[in-house]
Amino acid sequence: MAFDARRQGVPRRREHFRFIIATVKACRVSFDDAQGVRHSVLVTAHSLYEAAALALRGFEGQPWTPAVAPLTPLRVEVSHVVTTHVVTARQVHQWATTPARSPAERLSKERVRRLLTQPDATRP
Repeated sequence: MAFDARRQGVPRRREHFRFIIATVKACRVSFDDAQGVRHSVLVTAHSLYEAAALALRGFEGQPWTPAVAPLTPLRVEVSHVVTTHVVTARQVHQWATTPARSPAERLSKERVRRLLTQPDATRP
């Protein structure tokens, strides 16, 4: 009988890779020194403690960063993935006027058309 990884609860390589990517977070780790100066570093980590450890390593040996005392609080800010899309005004208008492929897309296009055609009440 052959070994079946799925039956044994072992994720296949691609599934395991997808899990790892999904759990890595971008973090800004910072601390305030004795003079009140905030120092920060950006890291990517799987956990709070990994982010803190990577930051401590990043702070070491930096000429402008003093040594981090053992009881110094480290602030770990977890960033969500930022995605940037670029479209032209022409593309927005064209998209709004093409036929919708689903009810949800129809509603979305109607909202966009209203935004493009209604006068802005906040403008003079």
